[in-house]
Amino acid sequence: MNAVTGIADLVQTYGTTVVVMFIFGSNYVRKECIIEALNEIHIVDNKLVEFGFVLLFVATVMACVEYLDCYLFISAVMSSNTFCNLICVLAITIIVLEEIQFFTYILLLKHRFKLLNSLLINKFAQNKKGYEKINCFKIHPMTIQNGDKGTIVKLRSLHLRLCFAGKLLNEYFSIQILLVIGFAFVGFTTNAYYSFDVISDNFINNNSSFDDLPTTIIWTFAKFAELLSISVICAITKNEVNQTGEILYQLKQRFKKTVATQIHLFGKQIMHCDFKFTAFDFFNIDMTLFYGVIGSAATYLTVLIQFEIAAKRSNKNDSLHYAVTGRNNGALISYSMDQ
Repeated sequence: MNAVTGIADLVQTYGTTVVVMFIFGSNYVRKECIIEALNEIHIVDNKLVEFGFVLLFVATVMACVEYLDCYLFISAVMSSNTFCNLICVLAITIIVLEEIQFFTYILLLKHRFKLLNSLLINKFAQNKKGYEKINCFKIHPMTIQNGDKGTIVKLRSLHLRLCFAGKLLNEYFSIQILLVIGFAFVGFTTNAYYSFDVISDNFINNNSSFDDLPTTIIWTFAKFAELLSISVICAITKNEVNQTGEILYQLKQRFKKTVATQIHLFGKQIMHCDFKFTAFDFFNIDMTLFYGVIGSAATYLTVLIQFEIAAKRSNKNDSLHYAVTGRNNGALISYSMDQ
């Protein structure tokens, strides 16, 4: 074990404790945000039921998530002699529960945006496919559609509420997700480096011992999957929000002035909302985050591997130098004794 892998073990042991402490603190301080966000989602659900959607599964899902939410406010009391043995398991479990809670809320939000998009297509598009490209070769006037102004106003209001709920969820989880992403990045980089270090040492020393390697590789892929899941879920939710704007601006039929005005305002509303997820405003959480993390990890791994190779060559040269020096000194002593 070298200095890098030693630091990695230290981070895995005590870094999780720091992350969990921040999770508990942030959950307690920002609990009003999650309550207000859930109220907004509940209002939207009631309105969607009026449009004919059946949301029977919502109560079960929300109950499970709230159970996790309550669990995250309960801190276990452990004796000092069992702390070192259980802290990693307990801390990682709590972090996983926090991530599951975050994923569930975001996916519920994404599902609501998808329902709004389907309503928009069904109510205001000429066909079920929605937004065909405009045929520029048609010279006859297009028929003015009798869209429902009240419906588009309701959809605007629901979309705005969902965007507001998303911002509240982002505010609630921003610090926790920032720490989780940072911890996952460190875990992915150090475990990948440790795997390379074990393989290279065994190859150089002609050793076939790979006892710890499977576990390390599994953790490397687990951290990789964690970063990928966070990026993908936030990205698809953001894309679903932007999909509403694409539907609005690709509607090809003409509406009455009052309805057309509301559609235009709806599109501007989406632009001004600028819906996105951030990690405490340090960076956006989407696929660009995943690409950046992988690129940074590759850079760090390259640097660490180069330092490791240089250190091994230096140690090998020093050992060879000491061996040659010792052999020469022995020869001189033997020659002196012969004289």
